[in-house]
Amino acid sequence: MVSRNKKRLLKIILGNLSNAILHEILAESTIAELREHYFKEAINSFEVAIKYRQKLSYKFSISNDLKSKLIRIVKSKLRQRIKNGYNNLNLNKVEIYVESLLKKIK
Repeated sequence: MVSRNKKRLLKIILGNLSNAILHEILAESTIAELREHYFKEAINSFEVAIKYRQKLSYKFSISNDLKSKLIRIVKSKLRQRIKNGYNNLNLNKVEIYVESLLKKIK
């Protein structure tokens, strides 16, 4: 059973990873002036996720549950952005980004 603190750390890690993925997709789909800002946000979120990942004392294994939860979070955030008028957002790339970032964070 995962302790309360580990659950909190996992929640923070998932939140920051989803934010990093969201900002990478936004950077690809936006004009050049905003691209650098979105990439900086993605890098910052990823670094925070790594910092919290290092606080976990056990081997960080990526279950299908965590991966599907992360995909759901990112797609939900992207759908919200689409409702707010963002264009050129590709929901099909989410799985690719999730796989890539989860490999980096192990």
